[in-house]
Amino acid sequence: MENKLTLSEYRLLQDLVNQKFSFYSKLSDSDNRTKKMTELLTVAQKIDFVCHEIMASEVKING
Repeated sequence: MENKLTLSEYRLLQDLVNQKFSFYSKLSDSDNRTKKMTELLTVAQKIDFVCHEIMASEVKING
C-alpha cells in the first residue's frame, strides 16, 4: 500500500515551510539563519516540484 499526499496536503506543507522561512529570516545569528533558510529553500523546491507533477498528472487524467 502506497501513501500519497494530495495536492491540498502539499499546499499545507508549502504554507508550513513559508511560515518557518519567515521565522528563520528573523534570527539574529546570520550563519544559522542562512543555513536554515537554505535548507528550507531546498525543501520548498522539492514540494513545488511534486505539486507541479500532481497538477500535470491531473491534467492528463481530466484532459
